Amino acid sequence: MSSKQNKQTKKELRVSNKIVAYSAITFAVLIALMFLWRGHMTLYGYRAVKVMIPVLAVLAVLVGVWAVVYYVRSKKKGKDLSAFPLTLPEIIGVVAAFLIALWAISEYHLDAVKACYIIIPVAYVLFLIYFIYEFDFFVLAGSMIMSFLAIYGMYRLLTYPPFQGSLTGLVIAIEAVFAVALALAVYLKVKGGKLTIGTKSIAVFSEKTRYAPLFLFFVLAMVLFPLILVYGASFAYYALFAVGGCALVAAIYYTVRLMYR
Repeated sequence: MSSKQNKQTKKELRVSNKIVAYSAITFAVLIALMFLWRGHMTLYGYRAVKVMIPVLAVLAVLVGVWAVVYYVRSKKKGKDLSAFPLTLPEIIGVVAAFLIALWAISEYHLDAVKACYIIIPVAYVLFLIYFIYEFDFFVLAGSMIMSFLAIYGMYRLLTYPPFQGSLTGLVIAIEAVFAVALALAVYLKVKGGKLTIGTKSIAVFSEKTRYAPLFLFFVLAMVLFPLILVYGASFAYYALFAVGGCALVAAIYYTVRLMYR
């Protein structure tokens, strides 16, 4: 096997191991969230939750310490860690995120559990897209998810008249973000996917990237948000379905591209 093929094989093995590891972590966390959710429903269960949270925190720290020690010792012994699923910063980041989530649940209870039920699956989906698909789909998916959450937040706020006046500034900020994103996408298309900062050139997208999906969604978002401000909660409700439909079409489009790449 040539050196190039060997590197490619190691890269594929590392990515597959990483996907398995994060899938297992996500599944375990969702199971823990299920028990924490159920535990908040009764007084007896709530008492169990008060015990369960510190136990989970200790277990997370122990697993993190074991992983760090194993990683560092293996590195010192010169072992090949190219197939190891998590890097040292990732191990620390996962443990830190888990501890922050436990702290939030201990302080904010069911509200924090609900937030975790949204954040964790979204983060997992973005993780899969990042490692399986091209980077432009990751950017597009992130934009769609943030747009969906922003529209949902506006939909909820528009049902409460006292908050309606504060949405103008939010829409202006969102429009500015998408305008910058659109301008940056046009710049990258012109420059072949490379971003030049001073004397350095960073390859953001590949030369084969198709920018049409990015352009179309950025323009759509810039149209939707002002219309939500004008037509209110009923329009925001249908805008959620519009963004969801775009996400489905994008998933099919990029999956077909991946199959025939």
